[in-house]
Amino acid sequence: MHRRGLLVDIDGVLTVSWKPLPGVGEALHRLREAGIPMVFVTNTTSVTRSSIAANLRGVGFSIDIDEILTAASTTATLIHRDYPGARCWMVGDADVAADLDDINLVGVDESPEVVILGGAGPEFDYPTLNRIFRLAMEGTPVVAMHRNLYWMTKGGLQLDTGAFVGVIEQAAQATVQ
Repeated sequence: MHRRGLLVDIDGVLTVSWKPLPGVGEALHRLREAGIPMVFVTNTTSVTRSSIAANLRGVGFSIDIDEILTAASTTATLIHRDYPGARCWMVGDADVAADLDDINLVGVDESPEVVILGGAGPEFDYPTLNRIFRLAMEGTPVVAMHRNLYWMTKGGLQLDTGAFVGVIEQAAQATVQ
């Protein structure tokens, strides 16, 4: 079997809570010596690629920002391809605008042409969810960076974006990308 490269998940594979797992550094070194290209992936929507690269370098991994693929950077690619130049309203728990690669971000009052759902947090309150629902009912495309139903925090499991995606799809009878 010919291997052209590897996709390596970051959280839970390289690190847990930004602490490197035993033996991972050595394994990555051997893969690099063998000339195997790698892309490091994560579905996080709360940290930018540059922050991820800095965190990984801080714990001893030699990983360049260009080797990191996030939910936000992938979403930017989709928006550029499917909705070039669209006014996009981003709803989420963190500022990952740096990874949205020149997407035209606007506020909800600026007539968004696309709604982007990042990671769920306090921003996913009733007025915001209701506005997303109404926009979807009017035909505004809704794009979710991921569909995780929940995620683990230091305080235990917490609802995530996917729980709300299903509600929006069912209520608006629309498909969320």
